[in-house]
Amino acid sequence: MDESEPSSLKRERHWIRALRPLLWWLILVFFLFVYHTHEQLLERTRIKFTVDLEGKPVGAEASVSLDGRRVESGERIPLGRHEFAVSHPKAEQISTNMFIWYGEHDMGTIDLRRAKGVLALKVEPPAAKLVVVGPEFSQTLTDSAGITSSVPTDVYRVDAHWANHDETKQVIVNAGPVNSLRLAPLLGAMTVESYPSGARVIRSDGWNMGATPLTVAELSSGLWQGEIRLDGYIPVPLSLYIVTSETNSFRTNLVSWQYSQAIESAKSYLAAGNADGALEALSAALKAKPNDPEATGLEEKATALQKQNMVTIHLRQAEEMMTAKNYTGVRSEANAVLQIVPDNERALALLNQLVTLEKESKEQAKAQAEARRQERLALPKQSLELTVKKCPEASLFEEHEIQTDLSGIQAQNAIARELETGPAFKVVKIRVSAPEAFVLDARQEVSGGLRDCVIAGAQIGDKETHIIYKVLEYKKKTGMTFQGQLKVTTSFVHLDPSRMDELSEREKAQIKDGAVMVEERIRRAVGQKSP
Repeated sequence: MDESEPSSLKRERHWIRALRPLLWWLILVFFLFVYHTHEQLLERTRIKFTVDLEGKPVGAEASVSLDGRRVESGERIPLGRHEFAVSHPKAEQISTNMFIWYGEHDMGTIDLRRAKGVLALKVEPPAAKLVVVGPEFSQTLTDSAGITSSVPTDVYRVDAHWANHDETKQVIVNAGPVNSLRLAPLLGAMTVESYPSGARVIRSDGWNMGATPLTVAELSSGLWQGEIRLDGYIPVPLSLYIVTSETNSFRTNLVSWQYSQAIESAKSYLAAGNADGALEALSAALKAKPNDPEATGLEEKATALQKQNMVTIHLRQAEEMMTAKNYTGVRSEANAVLQIVPDNERALALLNQLVTLEKESKEQAKAQAEARRQERLALPKQSLELTVKKCPEASLFEEHEIQTDLSGIQAQNAIARELETGPAFKVVKIRVSAPEAFVLDARQEVSGGLRDCVIAGAQIGDKETHIIYKVLEYKKKTGMTFQGQLKVTTSFVHLDPSRMDELSEREKAQIKDGAVMVEERIRRAVGQKSP
């Protein structure tokens, strides 16, 4: 220590060193006081608000957020500038920027405006009654082709009623763009006529639609079913397919119960061989329905009853010929019976049986032909699989198919010639046992590898040959061995198309170009353009 230093300076330095801890303690107390005051003020910095929708409280349905974070009334909020937003599923969203300082911030009552959207309904054809129903809006229109109106956003039910069709749909109305709904049911009309007229047209559910002649409009397209009824007449089932935008017609002649019973009696008499009883019954039938073709025909049968013996002979001969499978004789004898009795049931049955037998014979021949065709259709694939069976890697390569109208021999020769053009394949024809079928094994050396194309085909129709082929790609692999002398060996390893990402660009190009080139050559050979 410098003894020459004045003692007053020594005392001053002593007091500074003594008071320094006290000074730091005072600074710490000051900062703790400031922090405590900040925390107290921040605790009282809260936001208050209530949310109404057009004057009505909405409760928890409203979503209030500060900077995108949901807040509740009375919640503490941070100081600074914020974005305050209020939204509700059925209201227009509001937002504002605000600066928050210490203290309570009462936003008061926030009254939201009800969100609205434009509902555009189009009805084709116009509905007799159109009803739009929603929680806060409803409207009923008559003879309406639609409506365009501003309505509160919500889900609405639309009921449209036409003369004979009802339709209900639901539409969601959102704010912003026009919310459109089109009701255009497929409707048609029908006319029903009967002789005699005045018959009731009854719907399948029992509803009386009116009396004939009758026109019914605005029916749903599809099958319409019902019944035509007139006292004293046999009900007639009514089944009519309604076509959209068309008037669909149904006409029928009603048959009276008296006529029907008389006809049935006449048939029974004829079946028993009682011509007098048949003629008496037919007289009553013709009185109820003059000039009726069926009654006239039965009357002719009764008059011709004496010819029945001849009919019996023809029928017996026809049945004997049927047993002997003399179908020409059966047709001749049955036609002879029909010349005498045009609607003879036994003769008609024989002809129907004959038609069935001939049809079965044709179908059997057709089935046999189809079976042969399927065998031929499967032959190319079988031949291809048999040929490539020795190459396990063949399953890795895609199988291709081509149809041509050349015969099997023509297709084989044309493909072989095309493959032998440059750059040429070495083509080997493999013997197959089936006629009009072939298998070609064609190999072509390519840069750094080998291409093997196996083509199988078979003629499956008069002018139809089915061809299946695979293109197998290999890369050349060279190795060296030393057994007394250095020897270089060459082998071929298949390129796996399922592992393209592991192949070189040249190998990828070899696989792609090979399939394209072989397809072009085959199509050129059979006279087809590449797709």
